[in-house]
Amino acid sequence: MATRPSRAGSDPFPPTADPAAYVPRTATESVLVQLEMAVDDGARVMLLAGAPGSGRTLLLHVLAGRLDGRLASLHVPYSKFTPRDLCQWLLASLGEPCETGSEHPELALRARISRDACDGFPPKLLMLDDAGWMPPKTLERVLELQADYPDALRTLLVVPESYGVAPIERAGLACERVSLEGGMDAGETQRYLRARLDHGAAEPGHRARVEQALDQLYRQSDGNPGRLHAAVSVLLLRDSIPPRIPNRPSEPRFSADLADRPAGSEILQGDPP
Repeated sequence: MATRPSRAGSDPFPPTADPAAYVPRTATESVLVQLEMAVDDGARVMLLAGAPGSGRTLLLHVLAGRLDGRLASLHVPYSKFTPRDLCQWLLASLGEPCETGSEHPELALRARISRDACDGFPPKLLMLDDAGWMPPKTLERVLELQADYPDALRTLLVVPESYGVAPIERAGLACERVSLEGGMDAGETQRYLRARLDHGAAEPGHRARVEQALDQLYRQSDGNPGRLHAAVSVLLLRDSIPPRIPNRPSEPRFSADLADRPAGSEILQGDPP
């Protein structure tokens, strides 16, 4: 699957996860297939584990597109919500009015989940990014919702490799764990960079600069997409800044009224310090 060309001159390496710029590779396709199979097999809680910068957030957006029609995906990008704020955020994402000062956002969320299930809407998939940083009380509330609405909800947690399953087991839920393993090798890194350049319709000068630095970029990033994007951004930024021309030293100038000043009060006027 090739990326779709973007408008000319757009950033090939944007800081946001753009599913249109997804570059398939063996590791990411394996993860997506495993998650789709878990959904089809009825998994209620899934863990997507991997290193920071490995592309897990992008895979959430790609997965949401592939599951469209089967599940209604709700991506939660911020992990440190309180239970109350998370319920309010989910209600807003569903287009459900909820006053900020409302005392019962969770009740309103539960009512919406029940109503949608009765009306035959697809189950909701809660995609919780950086769930390893989620406050325990918030995670507990999410798992309570999942346990109470097993047919109307699915939960996908993005976690680090070291994340344990004890909180999920305490909630009486089983989970399916899928890992995004390793970084790209040198060949994958080159193909990835070129595909992103094609997608962003990179300027010829930028493309040439990246092509010249392929080996260097791989060494700097070790094939990790997040670090790779950062390294490319630094490379192109450095390439776009003109060299600094030092100020020419100017001859000291004395003020015209120097003769009128008391001795010792001379003020040297020249370039500012």
